[in-house]
Amino acid sequence: MRYSLVIFDLDGTLVDSFPWFLRNVNDVADRFGFRRIADDDISPLRRTGLPEIFERLEVPRRKLPLIVHHMRRLKTLHMADIALFSSFDCGASMFGKAAKFRRVLKRAGAEAARTIAIGDEVRDIDAARGAAIACGAVTWGYTAAEALRAEAPDFVFERMEDITRSLIDA
Repeated sequence: MRYSLVIFDLDGTLVDSFPWFLRNVNDVADRFGFRRIADDDISPLRRTGLPEIFERLEVPRRKLPLIVHHMRRLKTLHMADIALFSSFDCGASMFGKAAKFRRVLKRAGAEAARTIAIGDEVRDIDAARGAAIACGAVTWGYTAAEALRAEAPDFVFERMEDITRSLIDA
């Protein structure tokens, strides 16, 4: 299938923001009163979705908008420190990606059947399905490869060049 529109997630897909996240998350935990992440927490957390992560870290739901705003502000300040893995639209909320995908489709005049979203988290797969578009998962981002495969995305990409090989060279 040839896709006329490919939508890429940014964090963990196009930019290697996970090391930055690990360097900053415990300061944010202290500031907003949720459990710090220990080294032995990282692997289990990468095998689960956001609701379970929030539960395990005891993130106060009422503080979630403040936490997200703070993390975005911090990331903006440190963008020069976040390395790239490789029409740009940004600003999807943590749980609003499906609606964002539908807006991108409408603005681009693209058909859902010829569109794919590529990301590194289970919520990216869920959002693509919520927008009735194909989904691809990259194994180098935030979520562990086996957790992504368990969601049965349309494509699983092990390396950046697999994307072009699968979507363009096909």
